[in-house]
Amino acid sequence: IARVGSVFVLLATIYVFSVSVIIPFSQQIAFGKFGKVSSAQELEKLFDRATSVDTPQQADIRRSIVEMLRGFGVIQNPLGRPFFARALTALEESVAKNPDDITVSTVLLESYIDFGEYDKSYYLKAKILSEDMINRAPNVYRTQLYLALVLTELGRFAEAKTVVDSVTKSFPNSARANVYFAYIAMKMNGDPREYLSRCSASLDVQKSTFEKRDFKILLNMFFAEKMSGEFDTALKYAIESYPNEKYFYQIGFASYVLQKNVELLENLFAKLKKTSYAASLPISKWSELLAARNWDLLSKEEFISDTFGKYSVL
Repeated sequence: IARVGSVFVLLATIYVFSVSVIIPFSQQIAFGKFGKVSSAQELEKLFDRATSVDTPQQADIRRSIVEMLRGFGVIQNPLGRPFFARALTALEESVAKNPDDITVSTVLLESYIDFGEYDKSYYLKAKILSEDMINRAPNVYRTQLYLALVLTELGRFAEAKTVVDSVTKSFPNSARANVYFAYIAMKMNGDPREYLSRCSASLDVQKSTFEKRDFKILLNMFFAEKMSGEFDTALKYAIESYPNEKYFYQIGFASYVLQKNVELLENLFAKLKKTSYAASLPISKWSELLAARNWDLLSKEEFISDTFGKYSVL
């Protein structure tokens, strides 16, 4: 019961945050009429009404809900995934009504990819949607790279490589394309280091073109391949571009604990203190453990345990 309650508290927080901060004023009106939340049942009703609200901004409201659920990490919690799935169903209806809205379609596509990590059937949905988006807007190469990623996750490596090859014809020196070439190679149990080196060589010039997902994949590979210098540079650019993205701090924390690099950890903690969620983290405790050079306890911190679990580098 406590675990279920925590999910409802999280979603209630999302609602309050959405009304006061994220959603534009025109959409606040649509949300505001639903009143206060005092129980789990009321929260479910609020969620249902918010995703089904019939206003000219319906698609934007649904998109905002999905983006907030993703941003707050609801998808990582098994108890929160049903809400996420219901929000996606509502967004699917909006995309079906206006398939040429690239912004809403992209949010749905990215959400499918996120959910695919927990339910592989969403990768198939992502494949179908990305192919449709490419047919409608063939020159949006971000969508092509998403298709390549999905095909890679589905084990269709030759097709994925063909898609990335098509991107390089238009962008022959694309650092992002080399990220996905490297990812395909890694998934095929090959050596991604040549592609990673190419990416690293042009990252300084092209870092502004990288999206969060590109940086995540790149950092994962640098971490797994123990390319520490390249990792440090990529992490610096990633945090500069997305200073509130928690995953960048998690993988940085893990990498620097492995390296036992005091200076880089101190710098990372200083940046982490400036994030919007810093108050919820035991940064002072970490700093004390670091001052005591207690690497064993630092490596067991819950904040980075998933990162250590994902890669057999310890």
